[in-house]
Amino acid sequence: MLHGANIDQNNEAAAPLRRFELVQNELYSSRVKAFEVYVRESHPRQEAGANLTAGLESTTWKLAGNFTAQNQRGVQYFRLEDKGWVRYLLVRWRTHHGSEPVCAINGIAVYGTAPG
Repeated sequence: MLHGANIDQNNEAAAPLRRFELVQNELYSSRVKAFEVYVRESHPRQEAGANLTAGLESTTWKLAGNFTAQNQRGVQYFRLEDKGWVRYLLVRWRTHHGSEPVCAINGIAVYGTAPG
Protein backbone atom coordinates (compact mmCIF):
# COMPACT_ATOMS: atom_id res chain seq x y z
CA MET A 1 0.00 0.00 0.00
CA LEU A 2 1.16 3.52 -0.72
CA HIS A 3 0.33 4.94 2.71
CA GLY A 4 3.34 6.67 4.25
CA ALA A 5 5.69 6.35 1.26
CA ASN A 6 8.27 9.11 0.72
CA ILE A 7 10.22 10.51 -2.20
CA ASP A 8 13.28 12.70 -1.64
CA GLN A 9 14.17 14.81 -4.69
CA ASN A 10 17.32 16.91 -5.20
CA ASN A 11 17.09 19.96 -7.46
CA GLU A 12 20.25 21.07 -9.31
CA ALA A 13 20.21 24.57 -7.82
CA ALA A 14 18.24 26.27 -5.07
CA ALA A 15 15.24 28.23 -6.34
CA PRO A 16 11.86 29.42 -5.07
CA LEU A 17 9.38 26.71 -6.12
CA ARG A 18 5.89 27.64 -7.27
CA ARG A 19 4.19 24.58 -8.77
CA PHE A 20 4.19 20.81 -8.32
CA GLU A 21 3.09 18.60 -11.22
CA LEU A 22 1.84 15.03 -10.76
CA VAL A 23 1.32 12.73 -13.77
CA GLN A 24 -0.74 9.53 -13.43
CA ASN A 25 -1.71 7.80 -16.69
CA GLU A 26 -2.08 4.14 -15.74
CA LEU A 27 -5.43 2.41 -16.28
CA TYR A 28 -5.16 -0.55 -13.91
CA SER A 29 -3.61 0.83 -10.73
CA SER A 30 -4.78 3.00 -7.87
CA ARG A 31 -4.05 6.72 -7.98
CA VAL A 32 -2.55 9.01 -5.36
CA LYS A 33 -5.15 10.93 -3.37
CA ALA A 34 -3.77 12.85 -0.36
CA PHE A 35 -0.12 13.90 -0.22
CA GLU A 36 2.16 16.49 1.36
CA VAL A 37 5.14 18.32 -0.10
CA TYR A 38 7.99 19.47 2.15
CA VAL A 39 11.01 21.55 1.12
CA ARG A 40 14.40 22.64 2.45
CA GLU A 41 17.63 24.17 1.19
CA SER A 42 20.22 21.98 2.96
CA HIS A 43 20.74 18.24 2.44
CA PRO A 44 19.07 16.05 5.14
CA ARG A 45 22.43 14.41 5.93
CA GLN A 46 23.88 17.79 6.82
CA GLU A 47 22.16 17.71 10.20
CA ALA A 48 21.75 13.94 10.65
CA GLY A 49 25.14 12.69 9.47
CA ALA A 50 25.11 9.12 8.21
CA ASN A 51 21.55 8.56 9.46
CA LEU A 52 19.54 9.69 6.42
CA THR A 53 16.28 8.48 8.00
CA ALA A 54 16.73 10.94 10.87
CA GLY A 55 17.29 13.70 8.31
CA LEU A 56 14.03 12.79 6.57
CA GLU A 57 12.18 12.95 9.89
CA SER A 58 13.78 16.28 10.83
CA THR A 59 11.64 19.27 11.77
CA THR A 60 13.68 21.50 9.45
CA TRP A 61 11.54 20.40 6.48
CA LYS A 62 9.03 23.17 5.70
CA LEU A 63 5.52 22.18 4.63
CA ALA A 64 4.95 23.70 1.17
CA GLY A 65 1.52 22.20 0.67
CA ASN A 66 -1.03 19.59 1.69
CA PHE A 67 -2.91 18.40 -1.40
CA THR A 68 -5.69 16.14 -2.64
CA ALA A 69 -5.37 14.80 -6.17
CA GLN A 70 -8.45 13.99 -8.22
CA ASN A 71 -9.17 10.38 -9.24
CA GLN A 72 -8.35 10.99 -12.92
CA ARG A 73 -5.73 10.17 -15.52
CA GLY A 74 -3.34 12.79 -16.77
CA VAL A 75 -1.50 15.78 -15.37
CA GLN A 76 -2.58 17.63 -12.24
CA TYR A 77 -1.00 20.86 -10.98
CA PHE A 78 -0.70 22.06 -7.40
CA ARG A 79 0.43 25.49 -6.21
CA LEU A 80 3.20 25.39 -3.62
CA GLU A 81 3.44 27.88 -0.76
CA ASP A 82 6.47 30.15 -1.06
CA LYS A 83 9.12 28.89 1.37
CA GLY A 84 12.08 30.82 -0.05
CA TRP A 85 15.07 29.16 -1.66
CA VAL A 86 14.62 25.41 -1.98
CA ARG A 87 16.91 22.64 -3.17
CA TYR A 88 15.41 19.46 -1.69
CA LEU A 89 11.86 18.20 -1.96
CA LEU A 90 10.18 15.51 0.15
CA VAL A 91 6.82 14.10 -0.94
CA ARG A 92 4.80 12.04 1.53
CA TRP A 93 2.02 10.00 -0.05
CA ARG A 94 -0.78 9.61 2.51
CA THR A 95 -3.80 7.97 0.83
CA HIS A 96 -4.92 6.72 -2.55
CA HIS A 97 -8.02 6.29 -4.72
CA GLY A 98 -8.95 2.68 -5.54
CA SER A 99 -8.24 -0.73 -4.07
CA GLU A 100 -5.15 -1.78 -6.03
CA PRO A 101 -2.00 -2.13 -3.89
CA VAL A 102 0.09 -0.12 -6.39
CA CYS A 103 -0.07 3.56 -7.39
CA ALA A 104 1.76 4.12 -10.65
CA ILE A 105 3.18 7.63 -10.90
CA ASN A 106 4.34 8.47 -14.42
CA GLY A 107 5.96 11.77 -13.63
CA ILE A 108 6.70 14.46 -11.09
CA ALA A 109 7.95 17.93 -11.92
CA VAL A 110 8.47 21.12 -9.96
CA TYR A 111 8.55 24.61 -11.39
CA GLY A 112 9.93 27.77 -9.87
CA THR A 113 11.83 30.95 -10.50
CA ALA A 114 15.36 30.69 -11.85
CA PRO A 115 18.08 32.40 -9.78
CA GLY A 116 19.56 35.57 -11.11
